[in-house]
Amino acid sequence: MGFCSSAEYDDFMETSPDFDHVLVRTCIKLFKYCLDISQAEQKKRRQERRKDPLKQWELSPIDAEALKHWADYSQARNEMFARTRTLSAPWTMVRPYSKEVARIDLLKDLLMRLRYEGKDCDLVLPNPAVVLRMTRHTCRTCCRLSEVAFTWGPFEQSHYPPRQFLLPGDDRRRGRSHRATSCMP
Repeated sequence: MGFCSSAEYDDFMETSPDFDHVLVRTCIKLFKYCLDISQAEQKKRRQERRKDPLKQWELSPIDAEALKHWADYSQARNEMFARTRTLSAPWTMVRPYSKEVARIDLLKDLLMRLRYEGKDCDLVLPNPAVVLRMTRHTCRTCCRLSEVAFTWGPFEQSHYPPRQFLLPGDDRRRGRSHRATSCMP
């Protein structure tokens, strides 16, 4: 839609993982979430915004164009996941069956990942049907992004909380070594 040039897009995709690593290396807890709603839900919300005078300010010309290009945007989103997912800052998908459930489960996931005194793990364990982790499967015969597939599945209890995390330093494809570190007291 003309938000940036191809060169700017490629530069962002190339430098985003490096920026994530810089943040994580300085002991910043970085959690990347994607709230994924269906095309049908997006259409429904758009219709509601048209009818409700209190929500009409939320409408923009981009909304109508976005619905027309749903498949293109979905492909671009998947490419972004492929190019910006790192071991130190993976993506987490939240499937909002309702806005309230999605928000609560996102917060539960965030609280479950953090270490703090007095945490009640049963209370903050998110619904595994709502909060999903991304597993990347790459074609072994080629490394084209079009051959990257993703599986979204529930987090297992062992994923919480991360006592140690890997800092890839940079992307494995660039041949730099991984090192483990801990920012926990």
